[in-house]
Amino acid sequence: GLLKIDLEKVMDQEVSIRIINMNGYQIYSTVSQGLSEIEVNLENEKPGMYLVHFVINGMEFTKGLLVKR
Repeated sequence: GLLKIDLEKVMDQEVSIRIINMNGYQIYSTVSQGLSEIEVNLENEKPGMYLVHFVINGMEFTKGLLVKR
């Protein structure tokens, strides 16, 4: 599927995004500034839990993501 990440509230800031699978492998990474949304294609990834790690102005946030089929 397609993951859409809404960045509208932080468009004016540099945002680092990494997606990591449960084996600790980074499957996606980008640095964005000025975008209101990022789309990530996870169609080729296995179902399961992933971590989405954000760094915004030096502050780190991590969210869980469940990929289903």
